[in-house]
Amino acid sequence: MDRRQTGARMKKIRPYISIDLETTGLDTEKSQILQIGWVIDDGHSPLEQLEKGTVLIQNDQISYGENYAIGMNAWIFQELMKKQADRKYPTRGPQAGLCDLMLAVDKASKLAHTFDIAQGIKRPNQRVQIAGKNVSNFDWPIILNQLKN
Repeated sequence: MDRRQTGARMKKIRPYISIDLETTGLDTEKSQILQIGWVIDDGHSPLEQLEKGTVLIQNDQISYGENYAIGMNAWIFQELMKKQADRKYPTRGPQAGLCDLMLAVDKASKLAHTFDIAQGIKRPNQRVQIAGKNVSNFDWPIILNQLKN
């Protein structure tokens, strides 16, 4: 039985994507992304089978940082100092990392669109819910700022 079954009834959950960033601080204009993580919830698979992605961001230099954020994310800098073959997570440049994230958002959008069609819901666009603890007031503004630059 998967996590969405209650007795014999299957709950219908619209697919969505959950995003989390680790950054060099809280200033959405100045902070740089250090890590991007996401989970695509397809609405029916067990948690351990959901598609997940994590990428460490290799910035050419850190131009802004707040002490607590640098300290909290020290493990990322330690990981980036390792040889590529010894790293636990893939490493990308800022734009390539954001491209990976946008591809995941696009995949989640297509899953949500397919769900909508199956439910008889007509939406003008393939929109998907983007979730996360700080996504609306922190993560997404930083992503948009990085995409502008």
